[in-house]
Amino acid sequence: MKNQGVEFPMSDVEEKRDKKSPGASELLSRGLEMVSLGKMPESIPFFDEAIKADPEYGEAYNCKGLVLMELGKLEEAFECFEYATRISPDNSKFWYSKSLLFRKLDMSEDESQACLNAIRLNPRHIQAWRGRAQALARTGELTESISCLEKALEVEPFNEELWYLKGSYELILGESHAALRSFNKAIEINPDSARSWRGKAEAMAIIGDFEESYRCYDRSIRIDPGMAESYYGKGRVLVREGKYEDAIDIFGRAIEMFPEFVEAWFYRGWAFDRIGNVSKALENYDAAIELAPDSELVWYTKGVLLAKLEKYPEAIDCFDKAIDIFPRHAGAWYRKGLILSILGNNDEAAQCINKAIDIDPEIYEMIKDGLENISA
Repeated sequence: MKNQGVEFPMSDVEEKRDKKSPGASELLSRGLEMVSLGKMPESIPFFDEAIKADPEYGEAYNCKGLVLMELGKLEEAFECFEYATRISPDNSKFWYSKSLLFRKLDMSEDESQACLNAIRLNPRHIQAWRGRAQALARTGELTESISCLEKALEVEPFNEELWYLKGSYELILGESHAALRSFNKAIEINPDSARSWRGKAEAMAIIGDFEESYRCYDRSIRIDPGMAESYYGKGRVLVREGKYEDAIDIFGRAIEMFPEFVEAWFYRGWAFDRIGNVSKALENYDAAIELAPDSELVWYTKGVLLAKLEKYPEAIDCFDKAIDIFPRHAGAWYRKGLILSILGNNDEAAQCINKAIDIDPEIYEMIKDGLENISA
């Protein structure tokens, strides 16, 4: 039985009927009935009665914890999972349920460990392998994450989601050819997977086959016209090819679907900048900043445009914002120093440029070009 993506282990209940008191088992079944009808709050009294009838009934604690978690009562859910895993420490499903709570709490390391406990008890627990892979990815351990997915694929080689996740993580690692193989495998399994076509499109763009990338993005959009990420990805490819007006239109579609799509606002602003529409560029940068005030990239890029317009104090303010967010932003230090030299503040300018060189000695190539490169 499933509800909102959470699994309620009916099979376990059936297995345990002859091991638990009929009263507790029946009460648990009635609680699960309420869950299946969407009456989650009404299910809890039945789970409580089942626990009262049999205080060692781990299944009742587990199911109650899952319901409480869905209702947002996370502390109470945690207590239930603690009881369940204490009563039955060798039950892999209980550990996996506990991992779901850690995911909701953004406790990725604890989620990963709970999934590992489940895997040790049941090496064929696909959800636990997937959960551990995703938790590891969130902590930046992508190589280990991919290893987990490979273990899961040994058990379920025709699982499209696992291949898609593997391809996604390989892309992040810069392994575009490996990612392409993973996305192709996902597409073989499910030709109507819009996300896998989108992933393949991104891999093809990185490899440099823009024509094939367009085709894959278009296929993704035909399958799921409401997937803003596919429009955004296609827009990125158009930008790389210098087709800025087409990119502006495509980014606009992504924004219509998802108005909080920061990256689409940013790249649409950059495309407007490329065609010389300064007011529209600034308008889009400001929209991106409003949505993501902690993005040093947006502040920096806006500063570059303002510098080009000779709005030097405003540009310096943007570079300062970028530096506050990311103190080792060599480009922001360099640009700030360049403007300060224009304004006659040579000592401070030298300090900023030296700071940029300390961070990235390659920045000197930009400095050699002087003022002519201020809009690069």
